[in-house]
Amino acid sequence: MAQGEDCSDIHYVESGLVKLALVSKRGKGAALGILGQGDFFGEACIGRDTVYSTSAIALVRTCISVMPGRAMRTLKEDSAFAMQFMN
Repeated sequence: MAQGEDCSDIHYVESGLVKLALVSKRGKGAALGILGQGDFFGEACIGRDTVYSTSAIALVRTCISVMPGRAMRTLKEDSAFAMQFMN
């Protein structure tokens, strides 16, 4: 996923390392953090964001699961389903 792309999916790191980074309107880059196994990114798509605000860069061999944002919104709207998902 890249900063500015349409925000449609949530990503889950199954293994590996992912760096989240962004570039400001003035062109300055910044690393926001390193994610590892069990971390999510792109979750702003569950809310009202329409584009990704950061870029994700795999630092080593990485396995990512991609979940459609619309499926994750169901978790937000249906607490019973959310509990089943978390269990």
